[in-house]
Amino acid sequence: MAKFLIKGNKKLSGIIKVSGSKNAALPLLAASLLVDGEVVLKNIPKIKDTQIMLEILKYLGSKIDFKENSLVINNKNIVYREIPPELSEKIRGSILFAGPLLFRFGKAEINKPAGCLIGKRPITTHLNAFKSIGAKIIEKNNKYFLELNRPNLERPVILDEMSVTATENILMALAFSGKIKIRLASFEPEVIHLAEFLKNLGANFKNLGTPFLEVEKGKILGKKIVFENIFDRIEAATYIILAAIVGRKIEIQNVPLNHLDSFLNTLKKIGLEFSFNNDKVIFEEKEKRLKPIFIRTDIYPNFPTDCAPLISVLLTQCNGRSFIFETMYDGRLNYLRELVKMGADIEILSSYLAAIKGPTFLHAVPVKALDLRSGAALVLAALSAEGETQIDNIEIIERGYENIEEKLKNIGAEIKRLEE
Repeated sequence: MAKFLIKGNKKLSGIIKVSGSKNAALPLLAASLLVDGEVVLKNIPKIKDTQIMLEILKYLGSKIDFKENSLVINNKNIVYREIPPELSEKIRGSILFAGPLLFRFGKAEINKPAGCLIGKRPITTHLNAFKSIGAKIIEKNNKYFLELNRPNLERPVILDEMSVTATENILMALAFSGKIKIRLASFEPEVIHLAEFLKNLGANFKNLGTPFLEVEKGKILGKKIVFENIFDRIEAATYIILAAIVGRKIEIQNVPLNHLDSFLNTLKKIGLEFSFNNDKVIFEEKEKRLKPIFIRTDIYPNFPTDCAPLISVLLTQCNGRSFIFETMYDGRLNYLRELVKMGADIEILSSYLAAIKGPTFLHAVPVKALDLRSGAALVLAALSAEGETQIDNIEIIERGYENIEEKLKNIGAEIKRLEE
């Protein structure tokens, strides 16, 4: 198990660049299975989650060439195989292979996926969506066996909830099957991006960007596909909060501003000042009294649940009592106990509601990353705390942040990675 040692309470300055989106890259990798040939994907982050997805593709017969952040996938020799549990159980994104495998082979065997420990995250919405188009599903020994000879397109698919990955999965299964409506579809930026990739393959959609998506009859064009991944909005939010907490003058580049409206509005309400220049966000150090706020997480385009752990660190420095109301995951707030160890004045009122009082002085103590975003939040807290903070279980942070150690060092952070 690896750990970070971070010396905090130091003003940072310089340029930090956001990498390609993790949550957009994973469905793109799964969707590459739809192409019986070569796919070139650019701006793919080299992180643990993408590496595991690529291992699954290799197991299925893909040839992979990954140089810098450009990925060439050749699927001419793809064969149907059960994805081994030692791969699929490492990453929740492995469930995204169900849709492409059903389309290409008419069957899929999927182990129950793992992922961050942020609360109950059943895949019932995925399974019910597949059942609604006629898939037969058997659950046995912690595994799902899915079979679909020909999808039933007579009735709309009505998702149980506006799930991002369930929308992506059913979209990949149906994009080239005929005409059908998908209701209560998620329209987060990563879903729209996947749909744009599928359109490049030859798919057609109506009402893209709404919960009432319509799949038109499309046909895979059979041409070489070159497609560029979007930048990571949650990584961008991480570094924006970093700049607000410990920045002297920090410029964050490759920020997908049009994906962060609610997040940026929230920062303005708190009292932060920053400027924009194309895809850059620039912070100048200014003494300002930060206001407390009530934050309610919700589906896009509202405040992202993944940003709640990040902004909680900033709330410890606001003047007064702030609240975070988490509407999606009943275990998401557990990370706050790690911030309490560092001196934060936090009261967890329920599984979904917490009060954070500030400003408080954070100090260095050993802490542990419980999930991807809470791990990033602990990095932010450590950079602002007095002394040297030890953060354990940092592999979970590296699942979603490309070269985070080097990026922080480049703006003056004292951070060291240790292997046990």
